[in-house]
Amino acid sequence: MAFSEQSLVPLSRETQFFSLFSYETEDSLERVAARGYFRPAAGLLRRRDVIVVYAGMEDKPAIGLFVVTAADAKRNLVRVADFAGLEILRSGGHAFRLLPVAGASKPDEGGPAKRGRGAEAA
Repeated sequence: MAFSEQSLVPLSRETQFFSLFSYETEDSLERVAARGYFRPAAGLLRRRDVIVVYAGMEDKPAIGLFVVTAADAKRNLVRVADFAGLEILRSGGHAFRLLPVAGASKPDEGGPAKRGRGAEAA
C-alpha cells in the first residue's frame, strides 16, 4: 500500500514545538520507515512533529514512534526517523510486551541511524 493522507490523524495541532499525529496502515513498519513514504504529507508535517504509527495491523502488528526531522512542501520533502520500532507480541485485552523491530531507528534518507534527543537525519 501507499501512504494515505486520510490515515494521518492529528491528535494535537499547532503547538509551539510540535504536533502529534496518529497513522494506521496495513504496510509493515519497515515500509513506513522507507525513504519517501511520508512525502505526500510534505505540506502537512513540520520539523519536530511526532507520528505514532500503527503498522501491519492484520499480519504483523507493530508500533513506530516517528519524528519528522525535515519537512519542506516546496521541495516535496519529508524526512523521518523511527525512535521506537516496537513489535506487538500479544494484544486484545491480554498482557503484552514490546520488542524492538529489526531495522528500526533508521532515517528515511541514508546515513547512520541515530537515537535520542537531537537525533536528526542529515
